[in-house]
Amino acid sequence: MWNRQKDSGKNMAELFAQNGVGLLRASNNRVQGWAAEKEMLKPLRGEKDRPGLLVTSNCRALIRNIMLIQHDEKNPSDCATEPHNITHINDALRYFCITRTLGAQLPEAAEDPMPGEANEDYDEEMTGGEMDMSYLSYGGE
Repeated sequence: MWNRQKDSGKNMAELFAQNGVGLLRASNNRVQGWAAEKEMLKPLRGEKDRPGLLVTSNCRALIRNIMLIQHDEKNPSDCATEPHNITHINDALRYFCITRTLGAQLPEAAEDPMPGEANEDYDEEMTGGEMDMSYLSYGGE
């Protein structure tokens, strides 16, 4: 969906968007996707609360295949890709879950101007401006 086509120079996602169907590119990181899925299946607050992802009873293939999928032998944080026929619906759910999880974002840097950059004179900024001599006056002067 995201590779450019030879004939038009556009990718399929662009063609879909031009026809009113916007697409969101999901992360294909399998380990993060499975972690997001596990988090969504956990109860939201307490053990008796509902999970973040509700699966209805008419999702029979998902219910069957999610119970059949095994951990990968080499990476226990990933799921096995065999038997292949049960992985498709699990992968679809994994993609759904990873797109519903917000990625971490760096906080925006504060816009504090450096000394001398904020329309003030450098000396004004660094020393507080001209010295006020009025405090030196004594009594009637």
